[in-house]
Amino acid sequence: NIIVLGLATFWMIGNFVLMNLTVHCDKVLHMTNTQTGIIMDISGLGIGIGSMLTGLLSERKVHLGFTPIGAVGMMICFAILYFLKPTGIFFSSMVFLVSFFCGMYMVPLSSWVQHSVEGRLQGDMLAYSNFIIFLLILISAGIFGPFVKYFDTNALWILLLGIVFVMLIVLLINVKEMGQKTVGLFRSSK
Repeated sequence: NIIVLGLATFWMIGNFVLMNLTVHCDKVLHMTNTQTGIIMDISGLGIGIGSMLTGLLSERKVHLGFTPIGAVGMMICFAILYFLKPTGIFFSSMVFLVSFFCGMYMVPLSSWVQHSVEGRLQGDMLAYSNFIIFLLILISAGIFGPFVKYFDTNALWILLLGIVFVMLIVLLINVKEMGQKTVGLFRSSK
């Protein structure tokens, strides 16, 4: 299922970001372990706030229109991280924002998985979803080491931008409701 793949992509990106923060903060930004931990806390806070706000704005409905907004927000943040190479508070702010948009991307997909299947089949769907999620996490762990060895931690931001872009296109092509709901969000705000 494409929605499950989209959800698994969130977890893969999250794993890439955490692995990259561990190396990038140390090798490039010359942060201590404590400072790196604070950046990771900021990331968790961003996901939490992005998820909570998306849940509130969805008004207890599955609202797939927030996923493309989250994806575009992530892509903009990854581009800024790659091209501007921020440090200090600017870097921390970008980590918060990319995480915030990750939360916005993920909530509708998780909601869809929970609400799309009823009864006894829900357990099978959750098992399938978790399998795909952890498969992509494993793949990201396998890609990270060689990628950082042959490129650098900054280049990973552009790789993540590409992954989000491809997943967004796949979702928009295969889940027609997603694009319609996104447009509906902007129409209802006028």
